[in-house]
Amino acid sequence: LAVAALVVLPLATSPAAPRVCQGSAALCDRRYDEVAYLTSHNAMSTTVDRFIGPLQDPGITAQLDDGVRALQIDTYRWEQPDEIAGRLDDSDFTDAQRALVTRAVNAFNPPREGLWLCHSVCRAGALALVPTLRGIGDWMREHPSEVLTLIVQDAITGEETRQAFHEAGLDDLILTPDADPTKPWPTLGHMIDSGRRLVVLAEQADGPAPWYRNFYAYGMETPFAFRSPDEMSCAPHRGGDDKRLFLLNHFITIDGGSRLDAGTVNTRRFVLERAHRCERERGRPVTFVAVDYATIGDALGAVDALNAER
Repeated sequence: LAVAALVVLPLATSPAAPRVCQGSAALCDRRYDEVAYLTSHNAMSTTVDRFIGPLQDPGITAQLDDGVRALQIDTYRWEQPDEIAGRLDDSDFTDAQRALVTRAVNAFNPPREGLWLCHSVCRAGALALVPTLRGIGDWMREHPSEVLTLIVQDAITGEETRQAFHEAGLDDLILTPDADPTKPWPTLGHMIDSGRRLVVLAEQADGPAPWYRNFYAYGMETPFAFRSPDEMSCAPHRGGDDKRLFLLNHFITIDGGSRLDAGTVNTRRFVLERAHRCERERGRPVTFVAVDYATIGDALGAVDALNAER
């Protein structure tokens, strides 16, 4: 009786794909504060969301799809009638005209309850805070190898902010920074492995949530009120000097944003030249490259080049 020989062959296996963090295997071992991030200035103020005087074109999650990895957002409650009247006090309107404008604004666009993302005046454009945060969380869960930062210009309380992030279901994503701002940050790989890969920092508040720390305790910045590309300096501004995080405010402000100037300052060459100059002058690598109209020019290419150099 012939017995067939059974030959057991090892199964062929394909090599494991290299680990990727923030789109690059090289960044996994890099500390959070050693990486550069394309940053969307006034990220909520968009053309697609019909803001008056928008500073970005796509919506927030589309910005993330386009490579933005830090969002500067402004939190507000809807302004009340007396606040509108107060803002008109410095105008050339007569008392009667101020009263008429206030009544008209409140009739056609009355105050709304809750917490909002607005650019100074909610009647000029607003996104509900909690649903927007929930959308950011959904995007992060769909992109598990990405690290994201929110820099909040906060006109609501720290407790209101904590509750909004809780309602949006983001508690499990938020990283709590070391209480000592001088301590090194974790690597991107560690943040991704732990699931704590969302950093939230405030311009005004410092707590009460342990993860909601004041940006200027951990970071420094350049000035931001530039009216022409030639004015863009690297001088110390808020946050002083010698901080681990370095915000490069890289946009032109002339009564709002300027697409024309964005076409100049957002070019890869212009961003790199200014970033290198500011790194030399301030003695720290640039962390956040904050731009208006992030889809104009190639600021993302400049950020990728900064990371490749390090």
